[in-house]
Amino acid sequence: MLFSAKSLMIDAMPATPPPPVAKDYLLRAAALEGFVPLMQELGIDGFALIERAGLDPAVQAAPDSAISYAAFLDVLAAAREASGLQHIGLLIAERQSLSILGPLGFAIAQAPDVRAAIGELNEFIHLHNTGIAARLVTEGKTAMWRLEVMLTNRPGVRQQEDLAVSVGVGILRSLLGRSWSPELVTLQRRAPMNTAPYRQAFRCPVEFEADYNQAVFDYSVLDTPIAQSNSQLHAILNSHLRGLDASGKLDYATEVQQIILHAMKGGECTLPRVAQMLGTSQRTLQRRLALEGRSFRDELEIVRARVAMRYLEETVIPLTSLSMTLGYSDLAAFSHAFRRMTGVSPSAWRKSRRLTA
Repeated sequence: MLFSAKSLMIDAMPATPPPPVAKDYLLRAAALEGFVPLMQELGIDGFALIERAGLDPAVQAAPDSAISYAAFLDVLAAAREASGLQHIGLLIAERQSLSILGPLGFAIAQAPDVRAAIGELNEFIHLHNTGIAARLVTEGKTAMWRLEVMLTNRPGVRQQEDLAVSVGVGILRSLLGRSWSPELVTLQRRAPMNTAPYRQAFRCPVEFEADYNQAVFDYSVLDTPIAQSNSQLHAILNSHLRGLDASGKLDYATEVQQIILHAMKGGECTLPRVAQMLGTSQRTLQRRLALEGRSFRDELEIVRARVAMRYLEETVIPLTSLSMTLGYSDLAAFSHAFRRMTGVSPSAWRKSRRLTA
């Protein structure tokens, strides 16, 4: 099971259908760095794959341009199919560095220590990719850097998660030295037939069908100073990031969805809990969502549907157990909600995804 639930009992459906599950997100075209050269090495026309996904191949020359996140996932799915390599995301990550993050990458490199660098990336990751949420969790002497992909109902999501975690580990290596490795990497995806490329890329044990996409390492790593960091330059770059953030802030509904996902995995996804995690009141949360024509129940159902899709594709969990995990009172309530959001039953979704996996 990907995660357990303690208090998710909200199964009344909204009076009107919520926004579509397949809401798109945006990311900087820099995410395509190294893609075409890699495809060329494999004897594949990378430009054609990009164009087939509905993107202009010329966008690679403009790394700060915003492109469709869904289209990017389609590019990854096409690359996996054309190459036959399940670990294609790892190969792309090998050709990317901290610089793909643009201004955010420059700021991170000047942070005083690893904790500050990770905190800055978590806070401003949406300036690079609005479809990923990042969070640092510590338990005792263990630190866990978790990366969540918000758009999970498209082919290519497995490769994107591989890519995101591998880039994350690469960022830490750029700060700590190329010989550094985490103690453990866990991925939500099903284990591929060949897991050796994952152990080789991360240089540590790798677990699949896990609760989180994360790199796990010793807590003391967070206090490691970053060599050659410049406090004055960092202050300037951080101020620049905050200026960009003010002009390109995530819409509130998307921010709420990210918090709902974290709360759900923690086992208590209620309005009071989500409001607390956002540092606001329940009334303010509902009011701000209403200004966007949304409600907390809308956002909860969207996230539930995404999580359900992932369970159905990646695990063999019984539908009754899944309905309880998601907080529905029974299987009928879950099935009704899922069909309302996707147009098909949970069993039909599972069958179709297994056939195309």
